[in-house]
This record gives sequence, C-alpha cells and structure tokens, in this order.
Amino acid sequence: MKLHELLIASTLASWAASLAAPVPESFGAPRDNIASRLQPDGLTYEEGEHIFIYLDVFNAGWQEGQVNVGAGLAQGLELSGPGDQIIKRRPKRGGRLHPVKVPAGKQVEAQYFYLSGNQHALYPPLKAGSYVLRWNGKAGEGLIPPAASSRFKVKAKAPARIVPDSKLKDVPSGKEAGGLQTRVWSRWEKFYAGEPVMLTVELKNVSDRSHDYHFPQVFINGRLDVRGSNGKKIPYISHTAQTMNPRRTVKPGETALLESADLAMSYFVYEPGKYTVRFPGAKAWGARLSFPGAADKQPPDSSIPPSNEFGFEVLPAKVRCPVQEVLGRLLQMRPEGWNCQTSPISNTYARPGPRWSRVRTVSYLFTHREMYRGGRLDQLQIAPISFTITSARPVKEPWHFDPRRQRHMKQADYLGESPFGHVFLVPPEPTALKHWPSPKQDLTKCLEIE
Repeated sequence: MKLHELLIASTLASWAASLAAPVPESFGAPRDNIASRLQPDGLTYEEGEHIFIYLDVFNAGWQEGQVNVGAGLAQGLELSGPGDQIIKRRPKRGGRLHPVKVPAGKQVEAQYFYLSGNQHALYPPLKAGSYVLRWNGKAGEGLIPPAASSRFKVKAKAPARIVPDSKLKDVPSGKEAGGLQTRVWSRWEKFYAGEPVMLTVELKNVSDRSHDYHFPQVFINGRLDVRGSNGKKIPYISHTAQTMNPRRTVKPGETALLESADLAMSYFVYEPGKYTVRFPGAKAWGARLSFPGAADKQPPDSSIPPSNEFGFEVLPAKVRCPVQEVLGRLLQMRPEGWNCQTSPISNTYARPGPRWSRVRTVSYLFTHREMYRGGRLDQLQIAPISFTITSARPVKEPWHFDPRRQRHMKQADYLGESPFGHVFLVPPEPTALKHWPSPKQDLTKCLEIE
C-alpha cells in the first residue's frame, strides 16, 4: 500500500473512531463494534427462588450492526458453583437464532435466560453457595462477544414463621354427594400476615365404585369462596387463566389431590382477622366421545360436591410486606367495578418503559369486571390500568425501541416517589378513563406520592 493510501486509511479509521459511541460502563470490551453484558435480576437469592439473567448487546460503531439472538444463545452460558465446579445444564433443544439490527449507539436485549427455579429452567434448583455465570461468546457464530462474568449468591431458604400451638389434628370433609366428598384443610389454623397460607383441596371416593371426574379449577380465576369475619367476599388478586381440565379416575376408598397451594397468592388475606374458605364444587361435563369420530362414548363423569367450610385466623405480621400494604390501600381506593391484581411475592427486575434501565419492580393491574363485556375474549371493551412501583429510580439508557416488535412495552409516566418506592403509570386508554376519570390523581393521593 502506498504512503498516501496509508494516510487516507488512517484518517478514515480515526474519523470512524471519533464517531463511535462510548461504551456504557456495565458492558464489556467491544469486538467488531459490538459489546455485551450479563445482567442478573439480583445479587442474592433464596434456595428455590426464580433466577433470571439478561444478555444485552451495545453497538459502539458509527453505523448499524447486526447480531443473532434467540433461545439458542443459552449454549454460550457457563455456570460454575461452589469450588468452581461447572454446573451441568439440563438437556434442552438448542432453539433458533435470528438476526436483529442494532442501530449505532443503541443497545438491545439479545435474550433473557430462566436460569433456575423449576423444571423449565436451564439448570436444576441451585443449592446455597456462590456462583459465577459467564457468557463465552461461542453461540451465534461469535457475533456477540464475551461479557464480564456475573456473580451472585444463593442462601438457604428461611423457614416459614409458624404460629405456636396452632396445629390442627383433623378437619372433617364436606357432605357426601353421589359417593364423593370434598375437603379443604390445612395443618394449621392460625397464620401470620404475609406468611404462606397453605391449603389443600382433595376429593375422596366413599362409594364402592370408581368415579371419573374432570380436574377442576381450584385456586385460580376466583373459584374459591373466601370470606372475612363480616361475611363479605375477599377479593381475588391473582391473574385469570385458561386451563386444561383432564379426565381423572378416583377408585373406591382413594383420595385424589385437587390442588395444594398458598391461598395468600390468590386472595387478599393480609388483614388480621378470621376467614373462611370453601370450594363450591364443580358440575359434571357429561358423556364425551373418546375421540373425534368415535362411535363409542365415555361414561358420564361425576360432579364434584362442595367442600366443608374451613376456618382460619390471620395474626398481625411479624415482618412488613410492602406489596400487601400497597394492595390493601388500592383495594380500599378502587372505584366500583374495578379490581386490583398483583403477586404478593412480585419483585421482578424489569424496565418500567422502553427507555428506562432495569430496576426491581412490582407491577399492579386494575381490571374492570366488564372488560370483556359480551363474552368475546378477543374484544377488549374496557382497557386495564397498570402501574409499577420501583425500589430505585431508573435512569435513561440508549435502548433501541422497535414499535413493531415491542408493542406490549409502553412508556410509563413518572408520578413521583412514595413511601413504597418510585411510581410509574402507563397512560390509561380512553375506554378506561370513561369508567375511571381520575386514576392519576387517585393514585397520587392513595400512595402519598410527592
């Protein structure tokens, strides 16, 4: 190469370097103008807790770049535990990769990984100890370079706080109907507010023949009849969902488990006082063809009778639960026809809008009882109202926002700081404002936002 060509090349390189965007501190060194980072959703977890990790990429160049993203990137993760022992991933299908454009000076989320928590996670439930996660950049044809390692700890799960002398010996079943009995029961009759209220619902065959039944919805969709000491129904606070209802058989003398779960995850039983819970039963589905086009029919199934009424008491909390405290305020404040949903253990690492950084976030959703008026689930009549409370105020980051791919992510308005954290409200839609004209003002007053 001649001298003048070298000078031109050097000048162009210097010019391109001057146009390159500065790499944010949390990202590793760029390779081919692409930098990456691993961002965990926490630094300390309890055994059995869900653990998520985010892989982000940043384009430090002066022109548009491209990276391969998708579930197949999990092949590039390497997790080591106590003693630097490599933790073996569960066998999973690789998953596809697809190219994504990254504008100059912008960052995108390449993939989030469900690291540990249940049978669907990449790794088995992690035991107590220190862990190091690395992204080695081998997946995606090396387009995403290695990132700085991410470190986190898992501690032993704290035992539930049990009320002394509250253990139950026996709980009777509901009335027999058609040879079946249903029972709601627990090992305990008293619970501290904010602690799990573990209940079991089961079906017993007290007849001399087998019974078929269709597995019912129990704890979801507000199916349980939960009431306070004043006889009023307790609000259902969880999400709605469609379920599979497989056909099951319970033989003579057998007891079939319908569901065992934490009632406090689905109903607002945080206020101290006495409560009752009852499963209302489930109707039979009737005879069904064994498969489409079959000439023979399965015999009719049996109805599930109502259960006993199980009573329990909630005592004042030993440890504050801010999520439940906020929920209690919201349920008192909500206008007629609206309900509020959240998860009592909701504490995700998320962005309250497409331009914000990730922070610890608790999400709340107000839904109207006539939101699907007319029964059409594909036609939303009254839009929900959503807001989040974050533990820290997020900062603006150079995220690339593609409205075609990220229609679900809406920019939230910052309302201010409350005693519970920083509050962000997604601007309500006109159909919601028609039935609740002042959600912003009501939230500001309810949550003491400054």
